[in-house]
Amino acid sequence: MVAAATQELFNGKIIEVLNYLQQGLAVFDDIRDLLQRQFDRLSEIEQEMIFWLAINREPNSLLELSRDVVTTVSRRRLPAAIQSLLRRSLIEKEGERFFLQPVVLEYTTDQFVQCISEEIATQTPERLRTHALIKAQAKDYVQQMQKRLIVEPIAEQLRIQFGSSHALELQLKTMLAQQQQQAPQPNYSAGNLLNLLVHLQSDLRGCDFSELTVWQADLRQVNLAGVNFRNADLATSVFAESLSGILSVSFNPDGSLLATGDVDGKICLWRVVDGQQVLTWKGHAGWIWAVTFSPDGKTLASCSHDSLIRLWDVQTLDLEQPNPANLAEAGNFSHRSVTCLHTLQGHSSRVWTIAYAPGSYGFCGETRKLLPVTVH
Repeated sequence: MVAAATQELFNGKIIEVLNYLQQGLAVFDDIRDLLQRQFDRLSEIEQEMIFWLAINREPNSLLELSRDVVTTVSRRRLPAAIQSLLRRSLIEKEGERFFLQPVVLEYTTDQFVQCISEEIATQTPERLRTHALIKAQAKDYVQQMQKRLIVEPIAEQLRIQFGSSHALELQLKTMLAQQQQQAPQPNYSAGNLLNLLVHLQSDLRGCDFSELTVWQADLRQVNLAGVNFRNADLATSVFAESLSGILSVSFNPDGSLLATGDVDGKICLWRVVDGQQVLTWKGHAGWIWAVTFSPDGKTLASCSHDSLIRLWDVQTLDLEQPNPANLAEAGNFSHRSVTCLHTLQGHSSRVWTIAYAPGSYGFCGETRKLLPVTVH
């Protein structure tokens, strides 16, 4: 890097460097001074690329970088910019991928944080439009670094500058409203504003993202009630875990938990108060037609297209019937001395439903067969 800077600043003539030093002048006060001198000489596209490498935190190929870039012009100029950064020794290459050395990565990240903070403070989004603060679909540890090293410092600087989180929220929502007044253009601004609002734990009710490009927004733990995403471009944004087709639902007796069964044979438990998924597990090999809680809420029963009924201890999530038989065909099974009392003719095949009745009785139903059972 020093050699590259000597070439840039002194045309590669070491004698000029020596003459400079003989006058009692330091060429570089420290490594950050060297980086600042190098950074100030970068072209617009070179800065754009080095910022993306700092955001992504991992080695990237040209193809991966091109996917991040917003404009066609920048994509065309990308290879030349990367070559220039290599000559300046600001980026490194390993195989077909490019990355920043730790000291350059730290400095570039700080520059990016300062740049975004100034743009939000002055309502002049430029890098806010061309770069994402986080990559919602990146690996978990990369997202954690992006939030800790980019989003948090930006929010903290602006919170201090505006005097409170509330004042900062108003600024972010004002910028969002300005986006609505402009002709829609593909960019990262709306997604970045949304990620900052989420970080501040803002009330998003009434926020209007309709017709906007909302890219790279991490919304997996966010209550989006009252948020308008009509005709928004949500490409690369991530919402709460996608669910397969839900076939069955059941509340526990006190209403605090909701159980769901889906077409993949998966059972999920959800906490009702905040809508968060508590646990999920593979319960069956086929579609789960019904789930139901016992009257005391301690046991969850499920029945499936695979012709099995399974009983689950909700507190430990152990399979209480460890080797479940085809209960309807076998005619009897045991859990707390569960016994099949009677078989009604006229139904046969897969188990479609199961239900607890008050007291110790329950029923499970197949095609053309209904079996009352009792639990002691």
